[in-house]
Amino acid sequence: MAAVGILTVGLVASSGISCRPAPAEDAGERTIYVQATELDARRTVEQDPFPQETVEEFPEYFGPGDDPFERGGAPGYYLFMTAEDEWRIGSYMFVPQEVIAYQGERITMEILGVRGAHHENVLLDPDGEPVAGPDGTDIVFTVRRGELHVIEFTTEKTGIYTLVCVTHQPTMTMNIHVLGR
Repeated sequence: MAAVGILTVGLVASSGISCRPAPAEDAGERTIYVQATELDARRTVEQDPFPQETVEEFPEYFGPGDDPFERGGAPGYYLFMTAEDEWRIGSYMFVPQEVIAYQGERITMEILGVRGAHHENVLLDPDGEPVAGPDGTDIVFTVRRGELHVIEFTTEKTGIYTLVCVTHQPTMTMNIHVLGR
């Protein structure tokens, strides 16, 4: 996990993206670029033995196949044998997973479907209620692999807004921490 953290810091530093929020006097409009993606690894049993103890200890998350709806596990994780000598492990997520914004900002989010066939999403406010877009309807949408979906909303409340992929819970959630001015 340390290598992932170093890689993330390196990517952020080299991309010119700031991890700090804009000063309050600059609050107004912000575009957030998001990927709906999947971390995925394949290993041969020669490289690493299949972690059967994980499957047995956490049956609510993992099962014998990669279709979570057939095996009853959580669709956010998967761990299964792909062949007699190969196994696969993965998890779905939004990148980035945490963003800071200010109360009153008009937010545009561009969500790109990178991995996973489809992601059914809802944006929730700090009270757990769906957020309405500029047209007054709740922001509930599906993004598919290869699609770019754009949503717009205003951060009316302070607290944590949550973008949730209901297809891939519990792992696929993005938090937007909204600070007061």
